[in-house]
Amino acid sequence: MVAIASGSGKINRDHETVSASNFLFKLLCSRLRKLCIVAPSRVRIIQDMKKFLYFALIFFTTSAHADLAISNWHEVIQVTKSGRRSTVTIAAQVKDIPQNQAMTGFSIGFDEKRKINITNVLVDDQLVKYGVEENELKITFNHRKTTGALLSIKFTCEEEYDETKINPYLRQELVYVPGFAAGAIATVIINFPGFELTTFNPNAIVSGDSLTYVGPVSKAGLREIVKLTRSSESWLVTVNTKISAQNQLGNLSVKMPKYFQTNRQRVQQSSIDFNPTPIATEKKDEESSAHFRLSGSELTIRNSASIFTGKKWRGRVFRNTLDYNKVSKEESDLLTPILWQIRSDGKYGALPLHVAIGKFVHDTLEYDLSYLNQRPSLQDILKNKAGVCTEFARLYDALARVAGIPSLVIDGVACGEYDKCQGHSWNMIFYDNSWIEVDPTWELMSGTVSSSHVYVNDDGKGKIQIQYPASAGRVEMKMDLVMEVL
Repeated sequence: MVAIASGSGKINRDHETVSASNFLFKLLCSRLRKLCIVAPSRVRIIQDMKKFLYFALIFFTTSAHADLAISNWHEVIQVTKSGRRSTVTIAAQVKDIPQNQAMTGFSIGFDEKRKINITNVLVDDQLVKYGVEENELKITFNHRKTTGALLSIKFTCEEEYDETKINPYLRQELVYVPGFAAGAIATVIINFPGFELTTFNPNAIVSGDSLTYVGPVSKAGLREIVKLTRSSESWLVTVNTKISAQNQLGNLSVKMPKYFQTNRQRVQQSSIDFNPTPIATEKKDEESSAHFRLSGSELTIRNSASIFTGKKWRGRVFRNTLDYNKVSKEESDLLTPILWQIRSDGKYGALPLHVAIGKFVHDTLEYDLSYLNQRPSLQDILKNKAGVCTEFARLYDALARVAGIPSLVIDGVACGEYDKCQGHSWNMIFYDNSWIEVDPTWELMSGTVSSSHVYVNDDGKGKIQIQYPASAGRVEMKMDLVMEVL
């Protein structure tokens, strides 16, 4: 449920626009905590709330006050292909209504930018009259409510998203309970069939493709971001390498690592193509070699594979943890005080340490494209508090290892929060007796990154080695990654 506020006046959660004609009405509603009250002996049930203005000015220029105390907020959200469908049930009690007066209706405002359709409105399990105008739900009770009366309000809200703004690989959903429900116990259930959860939400219980939040609502309301990824994707991934020389390359040897090899994804139809064709090739478990006798000054290498990602293809990773927990004295001296800071900061106190480190890195560093293809030291990363995904992953990796968590940096390609699929770095850590993936750049800390995250190689192990004659002159090598949906 997003952008809800109580009241008989139109409310926008971020700001309120008040025209001259309804300024007094909106002011009145804010004073009355957005409730509609009438004296039954003198005024009939009001359907048009703005007709109540004159009467209210007469009776409530004093300190008279009314309230609706929400005791329970229950919401079930079903994620759909193009939006969401929510069923909301509110349990409340009427309070502080002056004698001989009664509440005849209630209204809830939604962000006007949302495309919503509200149906099945019930009060105390009975159908009631209601209307929706400018994304404001106006409910008229079948029976007047006096102080102490208990009631329940239930409705279904279907929302259609702007399809151009739906990220197909890393979808964000908002868990939101408005501040007018402060003091209530909220139960919000999100069902997301066909998706996986990528964020770590400490206040929620995850079971299969469902997340349940249960807890009190503060005066500021409840607001949590949930990021979801589709549970299965298929990709064609290509690593293109171009070697250019000042002069003729002549007798050239190339040694390449084997890309895409991890149990976290399935690899099919892996191939390496050379132009021009080599005179000889050799293949080993971890690398392959090719030898050329070239009369020209350029060589292109195309390394491609079909990659299948997501829950169905994700297997258990086997690595020796002793290879990934080594810490230098420089790293220890630099980062141990920061770990103490993370552990003592109340903001991270309730989080598992590996999640707290990820949140610290995400909150501390600013994403800055000027660091692309740079490799600053850890000291400079902390000093400048900026970088691209490589800096986020390297700082996380070092902090995790200093904390005793085996960790490594992964180089690959992803589409999650970029405008297009491109090179990306994240981390793999050993937690709870298994290797999991986390992404501090995008704050994906559940142990599952998006289905657009495709592993290429461990950081520092994806380099191509070339041997060429001195007569070739200056030699340059450029690499780029291309990923397309199959």
